[in-house]
Order: sequence, then structure tokens, then C-alpha cells
Amino acid sequence: MSHVNESSPTEKGPLEEHEPDNATHQAHPAYVATGTGFLLGLWKPGQTLTTDVPQTLRDQVSLSAEDFISLVVLTVITLIARLWNISNPPEVVHEEAIIGSRINNYMTGRFFYDAQPPLVPMIYYYVANSLGYPGQFDFSRFNSYIGHVYPYFELRVFSALLGVAVVILTFLTLKLTGMGRRSATVGAIMVAFESSFVIQHRYIFAEPVSLFFLAVAVYLWKLLELQQPLGLKWHAVASLLGLTLGALVSSKTEGWYTVIGVFLASSYQLWWSFGDIKQRFPFVRFTFNAGFRAFYFYFIPYLFLAITTAVHLNMLPGTGEGTPFVSGQFQSSFINFPNEKVVSPVGIGSFISLRHVKTNVYLHSHDEFYKSGSRQQQVTGYGYRDLNNIWFVENVSVSAGNPHAEPFRPLSNEAYIKLKHLQSGRRLHTHDQRAPVTDNDYQYEVTAYGADGYPGDLNDLWQLEIVSTEPREGSSQKEWRALDTIVRLKHPLKKCYLFSHKVKLPIIGQQEITCANNGIDVNSYWYVETNYHPQHANVPDLPRVKYGVLSLMDRVNEYRDLMASTFEHLEKEKSNTYTHKGWLLPFLKQSIVIYRNHYRQVAVIGNFVVWYSVLGGLATYAAFKVYTLLALQAGWRDFSGMSGIKEMDHHVGGFTLLWFCHYFPFLFKDNTSLQEYLPALYFSILAAAKWLDYSSLLVFRRPKIVSLFYALLMALTISSFIFYSPFVYGTRMLSGQCKYLEFNNNQLWYLSCNTYLDTPEQYAEYDSQFANEINYHYEAPKDEEHIKATVVTTVDKANPTEFAFQKEKKNTGGENGADVRRFLKKYKKETKNSFVNIVNKDDKNDVVGIDASTDTKEDPEEDDIDKLDPEVESQLVIQWARITDSPSLVVDSQVAASAKSELEKKSQKSEEPSPNEE
Repeated sequence: MSHVNESSPTEKGPLEEHEPDNATHQAHPAYVATGTGFLLGLWKPGQTLTTDVPQTLRDQVSLSAEDFISLVVLTVITLIARLWNISNPPEVVHEEAIIGSRINNYMTGRFFYDAQPPLVPMIYYYVANSLGYPGQFDFSRFNSYIGHVYPYFELRVFSALLGVAVVILTFLTLKLTGMGRRSATVGAIMVAFESSFVIQHRYIFAEPVSLFFLAVAVYLWKLLELQQPLGLKWHAVASLLGLTLGALVSSKTEGWYTVIGVFLASSYQLWWSFGDIKQRFPFVRFTFNAGFRAFYFYFIPYLFLAITTAVHLNMLPGTGEGTPFVSGQFQSSFINFPNEKVVSPVGIGSFISLRHVKTNVYLHSHDEFYKSGSRQQQVTGYGYRDLNNIWFVENVSVSAGNPHAEPFRPLSNEAYIKLKHLQSGRRLHTHDQRAPVTDNDYQYEVTAYGADGYPGDLNDLWQLEIVSTEPREGSSQKEWRALDTIVRLKHPLKKCYLFSHKVKLPIIGQQEITCANNGIDVNSYWYVETNYHPQHANVPDLPRVKYGVLSLMDRVNEYRDLMASTFEHLEKEKSNTYTHKGWLLPFLKQSIVIYRNHYRQVAVIGNFVVWYSVLGGLATYAAFKVYTLLALQAGWRDFSGMSGIKEMDHHVGGFTLLWFCHYFPFLFKDNTSLQEYLPALYFSILAAAKWLDYSSLLVFRRPKIVSLFYALLMALTISSFIFYSPFVYGTRMLSGQCKYLEFNNNQLWYLSCNTYLDTPEQYAEYDSQFANEINYHYEAPKDEEHIKATVVTTVDKANPTEFAFQKEKKNTGGENGADVRRFLKKYKKETKNSFVNIVNKDDKNDVVGIDASTDTKEDPEEDDIDKLDPEVESQLVIQWARITDSPSLVVDSQVAASAKSELEKKSQKSEEPSPNEE
């Protein structure tokens, strides 16, 4: 091995070949874990294989006193690079706001979800909690830590210590591959002074945790290769590796790429283990070997992720910002979620809220109109409970009069209905108009259409199709029931179904609702969550239902599905500000500015020397592989006599495989960022360092020249880091210096050099004027920030949606009960004589289920509905102006004229000006 040549120049180097005979082959079989090369096999046909670890291999990777001295030096310089001025800036930088908010959620037990697994914020929470943080810092209000109780300094130090551990593990990992002290130090120096790594390890980010587990996993994988397969030590190391891989995939989804790389490398070793002719019962041994590897390297990480998710859910027992994005059954498991029973049967005259099965949003509308297309009222998917989610189930013919005058009858399969929006009075509607966002031929726009008094048209009709119903005693499987029944709403004219998917409407950010006659069926599945009917009180023994509580495993599975869908959605919606094409990632074409203030900035940027050194190493290794493949195939040359070539090829090839596993998923993407490449960069450094260890002797031959080359490379690496350190530490820099570092301001990394001032005098003047801000003078935190944050324990105040369907609220003049009352009253009047008699007070108290004694006295706002002041009249005119021709019903102009005449008469009686006078 090359490290032997460092200490003993007289021994044979890799170019000093010898040609062993068959007896030598038999006496020194190749070790299957490290002696089979990478993709080229044994390099010498006929050589025997062994699964026994050679003692010489164990001896050459042991640490000497000089190695420990090197580790101490590496630790000191890495600490300096990561801890220098780490409290600057004392402001919330980039991802720190997200991590901090998650810490607060754990403190208070408020549910949240994320696109990434929960282990990273969980670890930071335990650190913050051990430091006595009370959980009171409001990341939505403050962007500075000054004057607040938040252990940002200690958390940043924790992140920096993880970075120091990564450098130490890099040195130890390279030593396990048989490298010498000096070449392993070069690889560790590259990691220690890689600018992007240093920046990540100076802040409260997710990358420090995931990179730490990544480094531990690679170290354990190399350590496992030196253990006797299926021995006691092998099982111990393999189990630790499985747990570390579990921690890695629980920290970041991209950790599965490492699992895939380990699986491929392990499969390669298993294949060659068949060549050990000395082992007894090879097939049985192979089966056990494969089974244990699958258990350690796949099942344990999967189980670790499931346990981490379960712990995460148990730490968040209360409702929070993530509550609207989980199913109703999931929500019912929160200790402060109101899970009241609702009447099961749904019929004509019911007030309901419809919820989407796949995405959990409510069918929602509000008094906003599409900016294009039909320009009718928007219908969207909304994640929060709101009175704008309430719809009134109408009979097909509204001229039949008040639906509540008839006995209540549940609706059944294939019934035709209309859905009228409670708040706006418009009906759910679709027509031959493209969807607002999704641009294809089979998705139509869905709107809320109509006006007060307008009877509607055939495009308001929907047919009920029952997909499935939870069986309950005494209930028909064909009845429409709340919570139990999954339905599809089919439009009879367009032959499409009410549909929703994770596509956001611009500006408002709510989910798109369309009518699709082609698409995934589950995206057209809906169920009724809340259900109220005035006649329910008159029907005894109506069945009532409520959400059943999901098991912990079901909640874990739903949460993981939510993570996956959110991750996929964020990938599609990723901003192009700091992204570029994936194939450009290894070429360091862009930076990411994460902080900018006081004419200073912090930018995630790579060390130019490190990136292009490892890129050159990968390129030359690839050329070497192509040459050796052709040479072996054509018989040009026998490489088996080259010292250490098989071991070098095994390790460099393995690291290159792991690099490719982390690089390939981004290769063909158009919006990738530098941070996504950091795990691949780490593996490329390991591969380049091992290749450099071998190839440097091939090129320079003399160990002294090799040592000089190592010293030069380390000096260039550290110098490059120092030159670009103002971007790392957020210190002062002149704009001219910035442009010089960006290669004459050619916008190679988009460093925003205009951020900086032009002269030192300008900095001196600015810093003297804003000395307190620049020097970060601390104020004493407020007393209330020392108080421990309250953990959720009791039921929150119920959302207005629950109250809207409670009869006692309706009859006491409550605010939300008045909404239902107004709707019923207005609906009754609209059906008397279309729009003309909307202001007829003689019918005021004829609605069944409304107590006349309380209708007006306890709700004085009721009279306001019937006063036709100019504002109301103007609104009516606007509503009717939005009515367009329907496919079968045309609004009679005489009806509109008669309505206008009635409005004018009413205006004269109330001595209010008419629209003409205005």
C-alpha cells in the first residue's frame, strides 16, 4: 500500500511489478471485501478468494502515535475555522427560523409537519431543552436574537462540533482504506476547509446533523469490511451501521441514496463471496449473509424511521399549524381537537361541508372571482375549517318551495342535487371553460354561479355516486351518510367529476378544484364531515357518527405519505433564484446568499480548489478505469503485479459509486441547488483522496516529491478558503475585492458584489454611525421570555364551523347561528317568486324550525337583511351582471325589469335614493 512507501522508500511502489506464479496465487488468495477491485473483478483470472480477513490488512490500518498527533492538529484547526466569531450575526439566518419554530412546536406540543423527516429538529430540541430554553422566542415576529432568550450561540456551537466530528471521521475512514498519514490528512483538510461545509456547520441547519450521520455510516461501512463475516464483531458493527443509516434517513430523505449505495456495494461483496471454495455449506452461508445484510441495512433503517416518526407524533399531541393537512381521523387523535358527533343521514335541505379524501381540503368558496376565464366566483380547496366551507343541499327544482317543510328523507345513490354556498348564495357550477391552472382538455373550471333570486341552470346539477360506505347497523349501504360514505359528484352534462389535486391557485395559494372526465379516481372522492338539518330535531333516534381514532401505526403511515407528497410538491415549486441544472452541480456554478445586512453577506459557496481537485480526481480515475478495462479485455497488460491496485480500485470505486448514487437523482433536474450536492461532494473528496494516494506515486515516484505535492495542495486549499472567508464569516469586504474573487465580475457565482462598499473609509463612517447594531450590544431579555411555554393540554375553543350546526346556538341569536338563519330566510323568499319577492316581510317567520319569538328580537341584525339600502341594491346589480346565458335556461329580461321596478318602489318607501338618482 502507498502509505508503506511514505515511511519506507526502498519498498516497491505501485509501478514496480512482479509476476507471481500459481503457487503464490494459491498461497495469497484475494480477500473478497477489498481485494476484488471495482467492476473489474480480480484483475487476474485464476486467483482464489477468501472471506477471511488477512492479518496484514488489520495491521496496516491501525493508528500510530503520529496519527493521533495529526488528529489533534486537525481538531484544533477545524475548531478555529468553525467557531471563529460564530455568534456573528446574532440574527435569524435562513433555515434557523424553520428549525427554531420546530423547537417551539416540540416545547408546546403543537403539531407540525415537514417535507423532511423529523430527527433533525428533534435533536436540536433536546439540546435547547437541556440548555433551559423556555420556548418563547417568536420566529414570526423577530429576526434578531438580541434581547431574547434563545440559546442560538450554544446551538451553533453544537452544529460546529458536529462539523469537527465529520473531519475526524474523514481521517479515520481514509485510514481504514489503507492510506498513509499524510494522504489521509490531505483528505481531512479538504473537508475541514471546504467553505460550503464550514458555513453549514456555523448555523442551526439540518445539514450538520445529516452530514455527521453520513460520515459515521461511511466509517462503519469501511470498518465492517475488516470484520470476519457473520462473526460477533461483524454483527456488532453491522447493527451500528444499520442504526446510523436509520438516523440518516430519519434526518433527510436523501439519506436513502446512501442506503442504496451500501446495498449495491454489499451485493457486490456477496457475489464474490461465492468464490471462497474453503467455506462449508456455501449456499446456506450465503443465505444467512444476505439475510442479515438485508436486516441490518434495510429493515433497521426503515424501523428506525418509523420509530422516530412515532416519537415525533407523540411529542406533538395538540393541534398546530400542520393540522389542516392531515385527515379528519388523524385530527381526532389530537387531545384538543373537538370531535363531536354529527347526524349521519344527509338529505335535501342539509347544511354540509365536503372534504376531499386524497388531499384533506374542504370544498370552499369565497367572494373573490377568477381573474380570467369565466370570471365567476372562485371555488377552491381550503385546508382550514371555515363557514365558507358550508354548502346547502338543494333539490333539483328550487321552485318546489321550502325543502324543510317536507319530512326529512336521506339521499341515496344516483340522486340529483344542487349545492348552494351558504355565505354567497351561489351554486356549485361547471361549464365548458378550461380549469384556472391545469391546462388540458379534460379538466373544466368549477365556480360558484348565480345571484340572489336566480333559479340556476342545468350546469348547477350534480349526480351523487356512492363509491363506498362504512357498514353500520340499521343503515342502508346506498344512503348518503356523513363520515361513512365516500362519494363522487358527477356533472350530467359534461360527464365529469368534481376533482381536486395538489395544484395551487396563484396569489391566494389555495388548492385548485376542477371537474375532470379523466384522471385518477381517488382525486374525485369526497365525504361529508359536518352535517346539519333543521328537521333533525324532529326525527327521533337518528344515527350519529364521529371520527374514529387512528392507531399509531396508521398515523405514522399517513404522516410519511404527507412528507412524501410535500417533498414532491416542493420539488416542483422550487424557486429558480439559487438553482441551476443538475448536471452542472460538480462545476460550482452558483452560490446561495443566506444573509445580507450592514453591507455584509454570508453566501454558501464552495472552495474552488477543493471542488476542481476532486473533479479532476474523478475524471482521471474514470480514464484509468476505461484504459484498464480495454487493456484487460485485449490482453495488453497484466495489472495483478502492481502493488495495492486491487485494494485502491475497490475503495475508490466504492466511494465513486456512493458519489454517483447521490449525484444521479439530480442529474437531469433543472432546479437543483448547491446544498443538495454536499453529500455527493463528501464522497467525491473521499474518492479523490484515495485515488490521489495511489496515483501520486505513479506520477511522481519519489515519496519526497509526493510530500511536497501534498503540502502544496493543502496550502492552496487553505489559501482559497481564506480568500473567500468574508463570504463565510460575513465580514467586511470591498466591492472591488469581491469582483476580483468572482473572476473580474463575470457573475460566475452571483455573489452580489454591489452589496459591499467601495472604500475602507465608507465602512468606517457607516460602522461609527451604527455602532450598536454592528457591535451587537445586547439588551436584557423581557421577563416573560423566561417563563416556560405552555404545553397544550385542553380542548381549544371550537371552530365556528362546529357552532354553525348547533340548534341551541341557532336559536339564541349567536353570530354563526344567525348565518344559517339568514340563509334559510333568504332561501325561502327566493323560492316564492324568483327574485321579485325577496323583500316580502309577510313570509318572515314561516321557516320551519325557526322560533318566531327569537328570530328578530334576539338577532337584531336580521332586519338588516331586508333593508334594501343602496349598498345592498348595488351588490344585487353586480351579482345579476355576472349572470350569463345558460345552456337551457335564459334569464327573462322582464323578470329583471320587474325586479328593478320592485327595488325602486322599496327605495321610495324607505326614503332612500335609487341607483338612477345616484
